[in-house]
Amino acid sequence: MEYTISEEYATSSRKNAQKQYERDLDKFALQFLSIGLTKIKSNLTKAGLEKVVEIEAQMASKSFEKDFCQKLEEILEDSFSDALNIFVIKISRLYGLKRNKDLIDSFINPFADDPKLDFFV
Repeated sequence: MEYTISEEYATSSRKNAQKQYERDLDKFALQFLSIGLTKIKSNLTKAGLEKVVEIEAQMASKSFEKDFCQKLEEILEDSFSDALNIFVIKISRLYGLKRNKDLIDSFINPFADDPKLDFFV
């Protein structure tokens, strides 16, 4: 079955998907963070738990909390972005999508230096 899609419809569809992506991204990133922290806590030894409890006790200090949260946010952004890009690349492969043919130019390969993850070839 073949569908005829107008350029207007394609543009509108992209805009709507982008809005939905932005709405969902913040919620999912927080869930990603929560899952990561819970995974760590579920695998702590007694010594590890003592370290985590000590760090969490230090969170009462505003300066410590600000610095720790900033570092945590940087780690989240890097890790979440990497995981999301790998996920999107794999889904794009599943659909058989090709850059410059099926995907807009701004959809770039963030893993150009890693041949194992380069699905744009």
